[in-house]
Amino acid sequence: MKGRDPKDKVQQTLTRLLEMPPDLTLDLPKLTLIGNIQLIVENHRGLIEFGPNRTIINSSRWPIILNGRNLMVRSIRTDELTIEGVIDSITFGD
Repeated sequence: MKGRDPKDKVQQTLTRLLEMPPDLTLDLPKLTLIGNIQLIVENHRGLIEFGPNRTIINSSRWPIILNGRNLMVRSIRTDELTIEGVIDSITFGD
């Protein structure tokens, strides 16, 4: 991760020592991929861009970029987002 500050390092160490889930304590998104046809993102911050071939999901750390075909939002809630279609790639960052 770019731009780590010392507070992040302390949080990571505490998370590991206390055996706590990093997605909760470090405010990270949790991605669950079902084959290449469904992606469930927990702890998201909404959509930045949406289209049938490219979708960008906002998170607390970096954008999550999906490239694929026939992408569609199956459901969106404050705590969980589900995208379906043919997912060709997932990248993190700009």
